[in-house]
Amino acid sequence: MKKVIAAINMTLDGFCDHTSGIPDDEIHQHYADLLRSADTALYGRITYQLMEFWRTVLEKCKISKSRPRGRNMKILLMICCIVFVTDVVGQTVVVNPDGTHSTVHGNVIVNPDGTHSTVHGNVIVNPNGTHSTVHGNIIVNPDGTHSIAHGNVNIDRTTENRAYRSASLMINQVSEHVYQHISFLDFGNFEKISCNGMIIVNNNEAVVFDTPTDNETSRELIDWLTQSLKCKIIAVIPTHYHIDNLGGLEEFHRQDIISYAYNRTIQVLKENGSTMPKHGFDEHFELKVGNEEVYVDFLGEGHSCDNIIAYFPLEDIMFGGCLIKEAGAGKGNLAEANVEEWPNTVRKVKMKYPEVKKIIVGHGKSGGIELLDYTIKLFE
Repeated sequence: MKKVIAAINMTLDGFCDHTSGIPDDEIHQHYADLLRSADTALYGRITYQLMEFWRTVLEKCKISKSRPRGRNMKILLMICCIVFVTDVVGQTVVVNPDGTHSTVHGNVIVNPDGTHSTVHGNVIVNPNGTHSTVHGNIIVNPDGTHSIAHGNVNIDRTTENRAYRSASLMINQVSEHVYQHISFLDFGNFEKISCNGMIIVNNNEAVVFDTPTDNETSRELIDWLTQSLKCKIIAVIPTHYHIDNLGGLEEFHRQDIISYAYNRTIQVLKENGSTMPKHGFDEHFELKVGNEEVYVDFLGEGHSCDNIIAYFPLEDIMFGGCLIKEAGAGKGNLAEANVEEWPNTVRKVKMKYPEVKKIIVGHGKSGGIELLDYTIKLFE
């Protein structure tokens, strides 16, 4: 078996940044020799795309045939070469050969049966003492099967009561009446983003806030609610017009489930020629699930021009959607955001619902009222 080499440029004091510093000829030559001696170079997705870009540039350049090959390689290495093999660590989901999922917490992999594996560099030590090896996003198991690691998947792990799980959908019970559904928006090349929604259940009725990301997963959610919980879904309400909030709306319509949305959301979808919710409302909307009320509000622009929030006063739980950020999050997608109004809008949310105890966000980990303060500070 040949060895796998993980190569990265790092200073002696532990600083790692390929955009800083000027590697000398000796470093370039070292990497050129390393690549020449390797059968295969394994890059992460971003680095691979960069390599493809510079391949095109070099092919178009007029380089003398007498120029040493190592000097041509130097151009590639200076610009792009950072990592050959990466460890599987961080907030990651590992899809196992049998379709089950393991979750990665730092250097510990939690398996579906509750056992733990530990990550040591490129070696995973399994509970039974066997070893798996990590090659980029591929984990080679002792029996020769392969698992695939999907990075950048941030799942709310605070809820212990997992009500349902499949390869495409997870449902966690947050409280007696509230569930969080999690589906995934696939960008290809192993990159997925987890997308959260909220379900309120009471007296065999349910309201769904934000659909899963596609129709097939929405059908899965509907089946679970109607068959496992024996609920009638009385409404589905997307919190704004992006695909991660209503990508599965057609399936709800196909099953004759009533859909509501803020009127501005419907207007934008109409302009885009997209599937629209059937019924609109203005800045405030109330409906009952069983005998309990749910409040829906548009309190100003932020992540989008139409972002709304939902509040369930019985349990003081809020679905903040993409308007509210998880603790430690960055600003995220600002392509259609109103950054100036964002903190003011969240202040209005806090002022109207100061008793909120738990907030489910559009992406990432739930929290308490401190998420409102964090979001305000982030955009001030």
